Amino acid sequence: MKKMILLVFALMHLLKLNAQNQPCKEVIGYYPNWQWYDRNKLVSPQSIDYSKYSIINYSFFAPQADGTIKITDPWADKNLLLGPINWAVAPAGYDTSYDFGNSAYHQPGNKFADICHQHNVKLMPSIGGWTLSDHFPAIAADPTKRQTFANQCVALIQAFGFDGIDLDWEYPGFVDHSGTPQDEVNFTLLLQAVRTAIDNYGTSINKDMYLTIAVSADPTKMDDVEWTNVSQIVDKINLMSYDFFGAFDSFTNHNSPLFAPSQGNAAFNAHSAVETLVNTYHISRDQINLGLAFYGRSQKTNGSPALFVPSIGTADQVTFQVDEGTPMFYNYVLQQNLFDEYWDDVAKVPYALGKNG
Repeated sequence: MKKMILLVFALMHLLKLNAQNQPCKEVIGYYPNWQWYDRNKLVSPQSIDYSKYSIINYSFFAPQADGTIKITDPWADKNLLLGPINWAVAPAGYDTSYDFGNSAYHQPGNKFADICHQHNVKLMPSIGGWTLSDHFPAIAADPTKRQTFANQCVALIQAFGFDGIDLDWEYPGFVDHSGTPQDEVNFTLLLQAVRTAIDNYGTSINKDMYLTIAVSADPTKMDDVEWTNVSQIVDKINLMSYDFFGAFDSFTNHNSPLFAPSQGNAAFNAHSAVETLVNTYHISRDQINLGLAFYGRSQKTNGSPALFVPSIGTADQVTFQVDEGTPMFYNYVLQQNLFDEYWDDVAKVPYALGKNG
């Protein structure tokens, strides 16, 4: 049977704000440590256009079962966050050890946080993420582990010069990642422990500390958060308004629609997610940062490619092998000639359909 390919990309709006008439907005960019290696290390701390951002979230750090925190790539994390390793003084094995490093073993003047601060940009560590959230329920449920985790957040800030903490628990109450019904209350307790610890440290050095969280745009997962309490603890709420649909679904649809598509779950879109936070949970719009995906999700179909048609439940691992079927935008551009591009005026999102099987 001939297989056709459907590729769906997120819509990205670029807003030009008049500084005299509009309040300042947060613009947050994620720097994934594993993608430092891509394109011959094209994107480094030195090459970033900092005028585009107010915060950079460095991802990811791994919470451990006992509440401690580890880096996830010793070579990348130490070279990026502290600057190139100076092998004239660094001990053997330093580049493979999962400790927080030592600035004395690095070339001066290249610390990621210092470069950010020179451009008035905050640098934050994102702790957790999709593959690293399994330990959060047990940490949050135990007072000793909560305090250990909070103290480790301070140690992380001290080691790398971060401006606060971004907590990316995916998600409280999510059974697939060891979630429990108690997560709803324990999430609040964990955030309060972190808030207290980093604020106490900030006071000691006369610096305000920032605390942000990444949260699901799925209303069934939003319901597992004590929003009234959490909103008083954190500075910003980063809404993961993407991955609404993908190869994991039985029908093709958009990765990150702005508004509800004409078919599919009517709650799975950015507009609906924001309105749920605002109208159901009474979160201030000024506290919400809308997530924009800089990647696509591919889906294979049995017949002619189209929106809202049956999917065979797999991504295109051939065309987008390097990204395992979830292509970064720059990799899609390299294959752009294989697709016809369209615009969904209902969902307000572009998408592309494969020309060949």
